[in-house]
Amino acid sequence: MDVKWIKICVDIFDDEAIELIEQMPEGDAIIVIWLKLLTKAGKINNSGLIYFKENIPYTDEMLSTILKRNIGTIRLALQVFQKFGMIEILETNEILISNWDKHQNLERLEKIREQTKDRVRKYRDNQKLLTCNVTVTHGNATDIDKDKDKDNNIVPKKNKSSKSGNESNNNNATIKTKEELQAWDFKNDENFKEWFLKFPEETREALLKKYSKRGTCEKPSDYIAMKIEEIINYHPKKPYKDYKKVLQNWINMDIDRL
Repeated sequence: MDVKWIKICVDIFDDEAIELIEQMPEGDAIIVIWLKLLTKAGKINNSGLIYFKENIPYTDEMLSTILKRNIGTIRLALQVFQKFGMIEILETNEILISNWDKHQNLERLEKIREQTKDRVRKYRDNQKLLTCNVTVTHGNATDIDKDKDKDNNIVPKKNKSSKSGNESNNNNATIKTKEELQAWDFKNDENFKEWFLKFPEETREALLKKYSKRGTCEKPSDYIAMKIEEIINYHPKKPYKDYKKVLQNWINMDIDRL
């Protein structure tokens, strides 16, 4: 999961350690280094550990480059942070922020991970039920769709398009309710697949890689399922005229952020 925030208390500059650092000759630079280390630990998102890559710790020289401070100030800052109990230097030379739960809500992050996994699992279960229970006709209209039309006294309109009957009425239908969006069999919606597959393969792989950090997202259908759940949960009471178009807009926004 990609974490974009850490907690900074409003009384951070009332902390005795910070007050003492402020009085040092290079106090301002040391405090900036401290804040940069906190954000670095948040980005790595591994319980307050700071390292370049797994099993590759930062050296003083590397930190000097990354944090944009001279190496003497970096070494002084690390010494001060250790002395005041703000960090630990492990045997692996990795840096560990002490009391990391002060700066990151670990329980909340774990809850988000579990919720994401549950949403994907429920979606997959629903898709399996739909696959088992829905009979597809030659026109790709389903028995469930026909029953809904009968219940609502809806008379299906004749297809005025000159295109062949290979395209599903369902493909062209507007999804107006969250229930329809949740039950939508996007895997067999040829129009939607054609739209999604127009994006370059490397773009789709980048989306998958990005969202795999948020939970179980191993293939494109998992990513789309997660986006559908995000839309359903984003505005619990907000209606849209066409949820499919909303989904396409959200996917386009994800691509713009890559």
